[in-house]
Amino acid sequence: MTSRRDGRTSIRGGYGVYFGRVINSTVYNALVNTGVGPAVAQRQVTLQASSGGPAYPNLLTGGGTLVPSAVQYFVGNFQLPRIQQLDAIFEREIARNTVISALVPVRVWQSLPNFVDTNLPAPIAYVNLSVSGGPFDGQIYRTPLFVGGNATDRIHDGQTKSNLRGNH
Repeated sequence: MTSRRDGRTSIRGGYGVYFGRVINSTVYNALVNTGVGPAVAQRQVTLQASSGGPAYPNLLTGGGTLVPSAVQYFVGNFQLPRIQQLDAIFEREIARNTVISALVPVRVWQSLPNFVDTNLPAPIAYVNLSVSGGPFDGQIYRTPLFVGGNATDRIHDGQTKSNLRGNH
């Protein structure tokens, strides 16, 4: 849209919607990691470095430790992600070959996927992490160390808005 009086002012805009998808590995993990037991589910085995692994195509004969099973699932109200975008641009010619403009972008992110471990066991220990370099040099942070099975919940985080305003 341009001004009818002098033809030096214009307002432009655009709107779009992006519909996201859930990647295949997320769906596959929710299908196979049901925690139903070693006879039915896919299981992982941890081998000690000294025992070595079997040469292909031989089978593992033993000596490994079963990793605890995991449960991964989608919440009942899970939705595919969606992003809405709006751009509004105001431009004004102030001299020959000189234009001033202002841009107002608006972004709305809806139902972005997130993964939450809903079954964390009690921490078995705490680990001190030292920062080396940068503005936090010399500081020590303490974080818990978790070991065990988990139940991972595929959720979506509702709605997030970003109203960035800038002039250029």
